[in-house]
Amino acid sequence: MLTVVVITYIYSSNRRKKVFKQQKRRGQPQKNTIVPAKTSKNATTSAEERQQGLLQELLDLDKAFESSQISKTVYQERRNKVKARLRSLMREEEATRR
Repeated sequence: MLTVVVITYIYSSNRRKKVFKQQKRRGQPQKNTIVPAKTSKNATTSAEERQQGLLQELLDLDKAFESSQISKTVYQERRNKVKARLRSLMREEEATRR
């Protein structure tokens, strides 16, 4: 019984190290680390560019969640905030077109 536990521990430890090295090589954050929001530093960017940036941020969040890099709670909070900013931006854009 003890042998099985030790072997399982060693296997899972080696697996975690391998995943960590792969993430490090790809430049991905570790599990449960904060994924920084991608925002443009240029204040004069067009509404379309900001919209594309927010859509990309949603995509990045989805990928981070699917690969278990962030928890479900963090994912939902950030996704709701990004979607709210996107809706606000789209309303502003619609208002300026009228």
